[in-house]
Amino acid sequence: MVLRKFAGEGLRGTVEFTEILLVVAVFLGMTGAETTRTHLRTPIVVERLPARLGGWLIASGLIVAALCTAWTTWASAGSALASFQSHEIRYGLLGLPLWPAKATVPLGMFGFTVALAVHAFSAAQAALAGRSASDERGNVL
Repeated sequence: MVLRKFAGEGLRGTVEFTEILLVVAVFLGMTGAETTRTHLRTPIVVERLPARLGGWLIASGLIVAALCTAWTTWASAGSALASFQSHEIRYGLLGLPLWPAKATVPLGMFGFTVALAVHAFSAAQAALAGRSASDERGNVL
């Protein structure tokens, strides 16, 4: 705002940079949210079930989620590679390359997939032992 006020124009390309940084923040943040267990949880149904059944339901849901995110990782990696090979750019004032943002998507999704798989394994272990798959805050162990 200061630059626009005194120079008569703002920073060039801020919209393009903001769009790219938003993609980076979202997709790299998903792994961190799942790892720290701050991602969305809804334990209200599972906590009313017997521990073993609830654990298997949680593990099953996490396995399905991991398979879906693995597929998304694969698909988005192909898109990122095509973007890199074609030198795809974001049309705007600066013509920024899009492949760095597109490469962030499969990286973030891969980390998210791994975190889901680890949590699925933990939930399955808890179910086998007859323990609840959630801690006192409702987070999957």
